[in-house]
Amino acid sequence: MKIRIILHLFFFISIPLLAQKSFKEVPFQEKTNTLLLNKKYTYQVLFKTGDTVYTENGKRGFAKGSHDMILGIRTDRLNNLLLAVSHECNDSSSALGDGGGVSLIPIQFQNDNTWKVSDSIRNVDFTNVGGTYNNCSGTYVEEVEKFLTAEEGTPLNNEVLYKKGKGYTDTSDFNGLKRFENTGWMVEADVYYSKALRKLYSMGRFVHESALVLMDRKTVYLTDDFAPSVFFKFVGNEAFDFENGQLYAYREATASDTSHWIKLPMHMDSLIDIRNVALRMGASYFLRMEWMT
Repeated sequence: MKIRIILHLFFFISIPLLAQKSFKEVPFQEKTNTLLLNKKYTYQVLFKTGDTVYTENGKRGFAKGSHDMILGIRTDRLNNLLLAVSHECNDSSSALGDGGGVSLIPIQFQNDNTWKVSDSIRNVDFTNVGGTYNNCSGTYVEEVEKFLTAEEGTPLNNEVLYKKGKGYTDTSDFNGLKRFENTGWMVEADVYYSKALRKLYSMGRFVHESALVLMDRKTVYLTDDFAPSVFFKFVGNEAFDFENGQLYAYREATASDTSHWIKLPMHMDSLIDIRNVALRMGASYFLRMEWMT
């Protein structure tokens, strides 16, 4: 069997279909509430918006929605995983904390090849860092049982953050910053204790989409889901130190500088507006940077 591919220059070429197995596509349906799967696959609902979630101090709340990142974290027990699900939202919740959030769902693989939720669903407590906003992607650092979660958004003022009482209900200053300025950062959290450790101000404030920690456990690539966006790199002073280090912005090589990386100023006045600072310093323009691998 042969197929024809139309190229942009309107040439026609023919190529043989080598080693391509037949695939029966799933019929397209617009705006359907039915999940359509190939007959070879099955699915289970393990966690959904509105499920009961417990905090470390014993409170109960309803799981937030707008699920984004799903991390599968290995545990020390056979056939067990811990799912970390981030919530890209800005909702008010007296029990779980205002803004976004992360839920931790323990699941266990069964003998009948299914999964089940094996214990209570927990909420990561972000109150000690002033809450989070629009939790997007992130990454897990297995050696220290920490994960980095990205705040994908930089609201312009406290009114946007407050969202007519449906978002942040507390808009007082936090850690020397206006409350809206305390959003839009990477946040480091402890999986074991289900608690945030710190906001990583040294990684800059922008529309954080994702983070990729390299094998040296010091270098972290950071994407910016904005237009225009900048590609950032953070290098910690030591391995597993994501708080203290140097932030860089990517720049296309020039005849006089082939290093590709601009060293950025590390004082808060710059970090809080680091994308514009980087662009003024000559960083390359990107468009809506997403996840990376």
